[in-house]
Parts: sequence; structure tokens; C-alpha cells
Amino acid sequence: MLSDGAMCAQHAEVNATGVCSRCGTFVCVACADEFQPGLVCETCALRLREEPVSMWAIAAKYAMYLAWLMLAVSVAGMLLKQRAMMQGLVLSVPVAFIGGAFAFFELIVWGSPRSRTVARAVIAALVFHLVAAMSAFTMMASMFSGLPEF
Repeated sequence: MLSDGAMCAQHAEVNATGVCSRCGTFVCVACADEFQPGLVCETCALRLREEPVSMWAIAAKYAMYLAWLMLAVSVAGMLLKQRAMMQGLVLSVPVAFIGGAFAFFELIVWGSPRSRTVARAVIAALVFHLVAAMSAFTMMASMFSGLPEF
């Protein structure tokens, strides 16, 4: 909670509208920058933008890209009624879980806000991927239930 006399650290003549969530500096509207866990000053915002993304977050992101690519090939195989192409669907789920595991590890171990943002996006993609894969499995089962095995 700000006191009535709190002034911006950069602009001494301007009333502060918030406090930096990283360093505690008073900031005005002109100085404030929105970041994930909250409001930050210009100096902390610059530091956050320069923080590297960890290798776990990058690995999680690329594992999820691979899982989505495999899912897309499988859906194309369903549309073309090519069973060999649909094998990617079975493999895409474990790959998505590997990406999700990397992302969860990132959220638990590393504290970099940029890495955490990537990890949250990967976890959201994992959820959507699993829903899409379940739908594709259902479609595949209904399409090919009467065809002979390959």
C-alpha cells in the first residue's frame, strides 16, 4: 500500500502509483512496466528482458514443437487414410509429455521469469495437445475400425 506522500524515484515531482515488485522502488505511471509477477521499474524491466532463457525451457519448447508436428502429420494421414502416417499420433503423446516434464522442471527449479513464461506456455500447449490427440485417436478409431491391420 502506498502512502500519500510517496514520490517516484526517477521523477521526484510525480506521485508514485506503485512499487517495483523486484527492488521495491516507487514508480509512477511513466516508469512502470508490467511483467509477470507484477509491476517493475525501468531498471528491473531491462534486467528481466536481458535474462537468458534456460536450456530446460528451450528443450521443452522444441519437444512441444515436435509433438505438434507429429500430431499434424497424423491428422494429415487420417485425412488421406494412410495408416503409416498415423503412427506419429502414438509417438506424439510421449514427446509432448517429455516437453511438459522439462517445463515442470523449469517451473520448480529455475527462477528466471522469461524461462517461467516459456514453461507456462509449454504446459498450456501440452494440455491442448492431449485434448487434440484424444480427439484424433477417437476419429482414427471410428474411421478405421473396419479396415484390416497393416
